[in-house]
Amino acid sequence: MSGRHLPPIRTPAIRGQPAQPHDWWPLAVGMIAMTILLWPSRGVVPLFDGWSFARCALDASWVAVRCEGHPTVGWGVVMAASRLWSIPGATALFLPSLLFGAVALMGVDRLARATLGHDGWIERGLLVVALAVHPAFLSTVLQPNLDLALSAWAFWTFAGVARGSLREVVGFGTLMVFSKETGLMLYAAAGVVLWWRAVGRGEAVRTSAALLVPLVLFAGFLLLPQPEPMYFGGGKVATSSNFHPFDVWNRQL
Repeated sequence: MSGRHLPPIRTPAIRGQPAQPHDWWPLAVGMIAMTILLWPSRGVVPLFDGWSFARCALDASWVAVRCEGHPTVGWGVVMAASRLWSIPGATALFLPSLLFGAVALMGVDRLARATLGHDGWIERGLLVVALAVHPAFLSTVLQPNLDLALSAWAFWTFAGVARGSLREVVGFGTLMVFSKETGLMLYAAAGVVLWWRAVGRGEAVRTSAALLVPLVLFAGFLLLPQPEPMYFGGGKVATSSNFHPFDVWNRQL
């Protein structure tokens, strides 16, 4: 057996099974609902931490690597999509944030599909739509912040655990760890599950070596000289030290 793919926690026969006509609707309904609810607020100017992260994302010429003392590569790679268009105001960051919301919903859908199988499409739909319309989730999408990235990549990481895919856990786990430091704890939980299952199959060494990759990369990142903020491609930022929320209506992103 390959060390890259371990048997899933449950075996609902989802791999290699052709897509069913109803497979797409939970995700589609969730994305449409999220977009409809948030679109009227697309021009809202971020406040407090949201302002700091918004400026960090916009001032980076490519990817914001470190904002407000946090590793932000996993967040910055998606927020860098704002470079693809020239839209004035807060809408420039609303669109990649909306994209991140879609990534989170796709992760929940993938996790639910891996655990419930095709027959659980009703339950899967309820989960995806419930998240898509939840006020806490919507506010996280609207306000630029790292928690959205952490949650989105966590869904994909644990979907990899449910699917028994070491490659997915390592790949998405790396993005999760590099979205916020708390991702290390979530990655440790996911890694322990895969490692424990690999022990009984004599694949503990190969699995352990693969699972260490994100941790080694993160340790190397911490050893690098890290000015505040830090970008791929340079740039400068207006930080919270010169932000006054009471005159936010006089500011333009």
